[in-house]
Amino acid sequence: MTEFRQQTWGNGLRIMTANLVVQVVAVALYPLVTRLYSPETIGALSIFLAIVGIFTTIASGRYEQAIIAERNNSHASGLILLCSLLILTTGIILATTERLVGGEVIAQILKTPILADYLWLVAPLVVLSALGYMLSSVFNRQDKFNITACYTAVQGIIGNVLRIVFGAIGMLSSGLYWANIVGHIAGLTSVIWHVPSIFRQMTRQTTESKLSTIIHAMQRHWRYPAFNLPHALISTVSNNLPIMILALAYPTESVGFFAVCITFGYKPV
Repeated sequence: MTEFRQQTWGNGLRIMTANLVVQVVAVALYPLVTRLYSPETIGALSIFLAIVGIFTTIASGRYEQAIIAERNNSHASGLILLCSLLILTTGIILATTERLVGGEVIAQILKTPILADYLWLVAPLVVLSALGYMLSSVFNRQDKFNITACYTAVQGIIGNVLRIVFGAIGMLSSGLYWANIVGHIAGLTSVIWHVPSIFRQMTRQTTESKLSTIIHAMQRHWRYPAFNLPHALISTVSNNLPIMILALAYPTESVGFFAVCITFGYKPV
């Protein structure tokens, strides 16, 4: 029992430390971000990330939460395949919608014309973010909390540092967006090589086809999209609602000032 408690505390500390380091780096570098980028650019990014956050919550139907709870390796592998399929489908739908409707039209609806050139990045960032959450659940299920901590640290630190680098080399409009994209790619690249061996271990004694495991995963864990998803979506929308309302009522610069206040006042808490 004592050993179990020590492992639990150790695993928790690994993940908490990774998150803490990322937040410290983000807050420490933010004064430089506000010097390199205009309030309008920061405000537009806040609206962009609010959209990404909402669709990331929806992307996998919250089935990634069931990966940790599922005891059967075969059913857990089915959940991984199901989540991957849902995430990819969500990305395709978002990309297609942006192409059909047009970035300029969506940006005008959001009253943020500066976003028109970057809304096409919503789809890939949603896919990258949702994959990160899913893989974190996979690693945690296998007691690989150090890998989860590595992903969190690499993705967060590189993403925040690149904001400064891209701004310093003159990417004053696109730097913030690409820093998020590259940061997530770096985080996934640092841990994704663990996935094949973990997946093989989970499917070693599986005789079902991949399609059967996906169907069984949907049937066994339908409560996650039915009950967990609405709760998570309401929470995400509530957290991003101030930004979305400000975008409709105030200039983008005002949204940028509000985003800075949120970063320094709310995120550390």
